Amino acid sequence: MRQFEFYIEKKDVLPRQKDEALAKALLKDTHERFAFAEKQELNLATAKYVLENAYEALREAIDARMALDGLKSYSHEATIAYLQKFKQFNLAELNTLDILRRKRNGIKYYGENVDTDDAEQALIFSKKILPRIIELSKKN
Repeated sequence: MRQFEFYIEKKDVLPRQKDEALAKALLKDTHERFAFAEKQELNLATAKYVLENAYEALREAIDARMALDGLKSYSHEATIAYLQKFKQFNLAELNTLDILRRKRNGIKYYGENVDTDDAEQALIFSKKILPRIIELSKKN
């Protein structure tokens, strides 16, 4: 995983005005999306949607913090790398989040499927890390 500064230099992350209203809306979406993912009956037909929503909830929560810091990411990789700034997240967690990103991309752009184990692991991981990401937006 590249350092966050790489994405700033590449202009995949741009400065913008700090936006508390956007952060609040993104956090609302985060909670709704994750609740939706958790409520789904997990089977082969729903697994990809569960994984996608678990991942997107995490990404939206990170984007909320970035909005509070006056940053806009145009790259999911940059969004994940942004968490390197915070001591609450270790490299293994960031790598797991990046694996989820790649699986979500496979689903969205290459027609790949995931199994119920992948979706269940995405939920377990998201449930573990999401509160810490949300907490970042409360400390602003």
